[in-house]
Amino acid sequence: MFDLLSIEEDDIAASHGWRLAPVYDLRLKRWRDSIISTGDGRHNNAEAATRHVIDMARQQIPLALKAIRLVTQGKK
Repeated sequence: MFDLLSIEEDDIAASHGWRLAPVYDLRLKRWRDSIISTGDGRHNNAEAATRHVIDMARQQIPLALKAIRLVTQGKK
């Protein structure tokens, strides 16, 4: 979604209850890529979805590692 992930990657992320999306950060006054919940009930909020992705990254799941890289380093 939003050219951050391929269509296939976005579908896999959604099957795990999260996605990447641009979110406006009021503190920084700019847009940033963030991990958010799909709203399907598996994760109550963005923080829970992010924790899930971090857990996936600890298991060396490539999609989760890519999502963490995109969020921490910005879109390349």
